[in-house]
Amino acid sequence: TTDCICPLGKFWHWRLHKCITQGAWGYECGFFPEEHKHRVCQDGLACKAIATADNYNSPGKFQGTARSRPATCVQCVTGDSCPTGEKRHQAHCAVEAKLTGDACVTVKITLPPKEVHVNEELSHTATATASATATAEATATASHTAEATASAQKSASAIAQATASAQAVAKLPGGETQTVTAEATESAEAQVTHSAEASEKATHEATASASATETFEAQASHTAYQKIATAAYPEPSVVEAIACVSVEEGKTRMGIEDVEGMGKVLSAELTTVMQEKALEEATKKALEKAMLDRDVSAKEAASTAKMQAAEKLKMEAEGAASAKAAELAEVGAKSAAEAAAKAAAEAAAKAKAQGTAGAAAGEKSAVAAGAAAEEGAQNGAESQAKDAALAKASDAAAAAAGEKATQVEEEAKAAADAAAAKAAADA
Repeated sequence: TTDCICPLGKFWHWRLHKCITQGAWGYECGFFPEEHKHRVCQDGLACKAIATADNYNSPGKFQGTARSRPATCVQCVTGDSCPTGEKRHQAHCAVEAKLTGDACVTVKITLPPKEVHVNEELSHTATATASATATAEATATASHTAEATASAQKSASAIAQATASAQAVAKLPGGETQTVTAEATESAEAQVTHSAEASEKATHEATASASATETFEAQASHTAYQKIATAAYPEPSVVEAIACVSVEEGKTRMGIEDVEGMGKVLSAELTTVMQEKALEEATKKALEKAMLDRDVSAKEAASTAKMQAAEKLKMEAEGAASAKAAELAEVGAKSAAEAAAKAAAEAAAKAKAQGTAGAAAGEKSAVAAGAAAEEGAQNGAESQAKDAALAKASDAAAAAAGEKATQVEEEAKAAADAAAAKAAADA
């Protein structure tokens, strides 16, 4: 099932097979196996190794596997992964596994037709596969710089005024000349359309959250060993018997009658114990039946013992492999879910930052292009208007100077004519 064995505020004790209250500040948590330490302390606390040397053999017989060492429950600090409440409980609790039905074993004893003496070490290697599903959440922040180019076209008009001067030469009687100067002021209007292009950059930072659910499949192997000294007796014989063991009988054999909920590891151990007990009972029945059918010799019993030992080794190896695979699958599913959630959050944050930065860069480049186009149009209009006004003023000044020179010539000629007439009259 997916139900937690223990209620909120408690955790499953792997050795006592019961729920116990999570430890308060200062609680010694180092003797728990590494894979259980994240459940031991109360919310807001973390199980951390003490800052002193470990001068004794903390793990004992579990050296190399338990990874236990002096540690205590202390306050979480920045950087610690310390979820709280129901979220922590659902993410880290031991999940209950329920067993129903009986474990049944059929034993078929075959006595070989040849006497064989055996003194050897038996071994059996079993491989098991298990899968687990976990969900994780993550938050990520990303920054992105975008560059955009925009173009714009603007029109502007301007009026300018200019003053120009010009000279003309008047021809006087007697071959003399006189230079005259005239000045004129004119206005002109011009309209210009100008296009401009601008590129701008913008940087934006965005934060996004994501969750992911991953299923992980793990495989584990285990090898069991046992030394035996046995022999088989001649005259072939086949004896078969079956025995079944209930869940309650298995719990009694393990001494866990009062345990209600069980995790995957404990349920795997219980299944192995039930199978072992069923094997023992079936073997016992088979032996009893064989002894009733005929006089089973000690050597035949030794052969049966070897078969029983080999089958027991097989069950032991399979049970241990299943427990290892279940534990590896839980750890792998959690790691995979955390990695997937992190990747999804980073991708979402990056996409969000890219979109916002791109829009901001586009807006900035459009504004800059518009301003440049407007400035170019205004400057162009003012320049053209000024040039046009100056041209008009130059033309007007030249015309005025010409008129003035003509007037000077006419006045000089009239004065000369008058003087000549007077002279003639006086003569």
